[in-house]
Amino acid sequence: LKITPGGQAEKLGLQVQDRLAVIAGTALPPRGDPNFQEAAKKLLSSMKRPADLTFIRIVQTDKSKPAGTSEEPVSREKEREQLKAAQASISALQVQLDEANAQAADAKEEVDAIKAEMQLSKAWAAQEASSHRAEVDSLKAELD
Repeated sequence: LKITPGGQAEKLGLQVQDRLAVIAGTALPPRGDPNFQEAAKKLLSSMKRPADLTFIRIVQTDKSKPAGTSEEPVSREKEREQLKAAQASISALQVQLDEANAQAADAKEEVDAIKAEMQLSKAWAAQEASSHRAEVDSLKAELD
């Protein structure tokens, strides 16, 4: 990742070690994968804007080393493992989101059907009321 001073990436707080993992809801292959560059370019060129981009920041969190020892950088293999785990989580969340969207669509269809039934019932009730008013008016006329 290249960070241009004053650029959008810097304004958003991105750092050089951050890795692009998801473009518009589609997970990218691991960074070491030969298809990574091609997949990223294809997704970036075809996405609707604005779009969500998800970055992963690999952070060494082991603070148990004695003072004065240098922390080893995260290995490429460890980075790949973390990225694969993150992509799996993203994929699982995407499945959950798709299921929730499908349920919402089903619920909307059900609400629309109920609204249509209510409109029909209202029209029928108005027609019945009009018919009964006419009968009442006819009976009143006979009594007079």
